[in-house]
Amino acid sequence: MSTPASTLGPAGTPLPAGNPPPPPPGLNYIIAIKSSLVPAATSFVFAGMFVPLIITLFLLSTPRLRRQPIFILNVLSLLFGLTMSSLSISTNIAAMLLSFDASTIIVPTAILTGISPVLVGSVLFVRIFAVYPWSRISNLTKVLAYGVPIVLRVARTVNITLNLGLIYRGGGSDRSSSLGVIGASANDWQRSSTKVECTLQLIDNTYVSALFLWKLRQAAKLSASIRLKSSNSYARRIRSLMWIAVSNFVIPDILSLVQLIVLFLHPDDGEVALYVFVIFFANPCVEIIGVLFATVWAASNHWQADHGSAVPTAMPTISIDLGSHVADAPGQAYTAHSLMFRAPSVDSPSSSKSEMTGEKVIQMDATFARIPV
Repeated sequence: MSTPASTLGPAGTPLPAGNPPPPPPGLNYIIAIKSSLVPAATSFVFAGMFVPLIITLFLLSTPRLRRQPIFILNVLSLLFGLTMSSLSISTNIAAMLLSFDASTIIVPTAILTGISPVLVGSVLFVRIFAVYPWSRISNLTKVLAYGVPIVLRVARTVNITLNLGLIYRGGGSDRSSSLGVIGASANDWQRSSTKVECTLQLIDNTYVSALFLWKLRQAAKLSASIRLKSSNSYARRIRSLMWIAVSNFVIPDILSLVQLIVLFLHPDDGEVALYVFVIFFANPCVEIIGVLFATVWAASNHWQADHGSAVPTAMPTISIDLGSHVADAPGQAYTAHSLMFRAPSVDSPSSSKSEMTGEKVIQMDATFARIPV
């Protein structure tokens, strides 16, 4: 028994029950155009940001910086985001103009969108490794700083793999929709594995943010009693690192929370499904831009240093008052609780060098002065 032509999709497959018949050739439904126009515009915005960012990244970077793993990871994440944006643009434009069966391309789009948070998160994990150096922390701190994030990322990877397997095996059997990409992918957002991934992503981002901000809080307390005899102050670096924390961790954490809330607000509704799609796409793109923001900031410092800028390459002298007076003039006696040392700059290969006077020996970890970005 043949299927009536009015119940066939654009690819000749039967339409699911409840779907409207396909529009006449050359026309499309307003709801299909609307559901594809907003994601296409969002993809255009992020693609337009990725291109100048990668140009700026290479212009401000030095040959030494380009050989660092963090730079390579940033370039790969940027190219990944550009590919994801380009695929989303082509998918949604084709859905508007050709009124095509979205099942033909929704699978690769879903795969790229699904694995992007884990790939970008690997770049953020490198920054945690810099803040908590392995050789300087206790075993308990190693478990908290490395063990918990690794377990969370392994769980996320397994869950994403299972979810993508369901999407791939589903193929186009239940995706034929005349309502564009949003209508074809609505079933994927209602799976429990998608909600589990959003929950794990929120826990992962919150935990990593707490680790980074806790370290910054300790450094901020120390900087309150620090005087730098250089314009490139330690306190200025702390403020810069705070902006890195906001762009790399806090903002993606907020987006993950919004993504999880919207996901439970009846994603089968057309308007809610549209917001879910945009947030799912924007979240990894914002993470990529945040990571690149930190890398471009560091690359500009290296570029200024290599071109004779005022950025000092010598190690600035830091005086710390631990409760007693520290004399500024050389040759004066220091009390038992005074400390004078030199903190390395960003270009310094060593982690910390101390020049101690008095009876009490104190070592300060200068990790924040050398975070690879």
